[in-house]
Amino acid sequence: MQAPDPTALTAAFAGRAATYSRSDWHRRYAERLVQLAAPRPGTRVVDACTGTGMAARAIARVDPSIEVVGVDLSPDMLEHARRETAQAGLAGVRYVRGDAVALTALLGRASVDAVVCSAGLLYLPIDAALADWAAALRAGGRLSFSAMAAGNPPSARLFRDLCAREGLRLPDAARSLGSAARCRARLARAGLPAVAVHRERIDFAPDDLAEAWAVHERMHAPALAPLGDRARGRLRRRYEAALEDLERAGATGASVLYAVAEKPRPAGR
Repeated sequence: MQAPDPTALTAAFAGRAATYSRSDWHRRYAERLVQLAAPRPGTRVVDACTGTGMAARAIARVDPSIEVVGVDLSPDMLEHARRETAQAGLAGVRYVRGDAVALTALLGRASVDAVVCSAGLLYLPIDAALADWAAALRAGGRLSFSAMAAGNPPSARLFRDLCAREGLRLPDAARSLGSAARCRARLARAGLPAVAVHRERIDFAPDDLAEAWAVHERMHAPALAPLGDRARGRLRRRYEAALEDLERAGATGASVLYAVAEKPRPAGR
């Protein structure tokens, strides 16, 4: 699947910045990834696609000696990240506006000990991102990312299904990294043998689900553009009613993947 246009993404996330930090599932998703990534004291760690800095702050809380660099294209998200990090009193974090697919250009080759990316790879050209992150890592460095299993989350699958009734065919953004085998294959292509791929479940809080329509409408604005006001209103009503049914049935939890890989050391070292 082709990665979204960076300019369109920046605009979409500008609209999400004010509410993104209230997303409880994104916070738990980021914190679990950092727990599995296990960043080491005294190292330099990049949080690629940092957004409002959830993973960056979780990394900084592991040990104050870790140098954390959060990278994101969205100035609005970074503004929130800087403010929330200052409020948390975490001095070891800095944020850089830049393309997460160009860490080597921003920071240099073999310049970091770990790269973490929480919920960001679906917005990037995956192979290009992984190759660049591998080049940015020092030998023995670790790359850790999270992804949705194919068909997840159920709220997104429901949105795609209802859009199809309106003649709009939306791809499953989770499919490219949607299984442990696919994660391992993509990592191997970048020269990064997987250490582990964990499949777990994450549940959505009611406040997360309350934002679901607004998030999908914003992130899929170009695809929804052909719909008139009546069709869009009908789609929203159907979506929100069906999502309530899923919530009552306890069927909104998502299957997620956490992948951890390590850059090989040169032979004999």
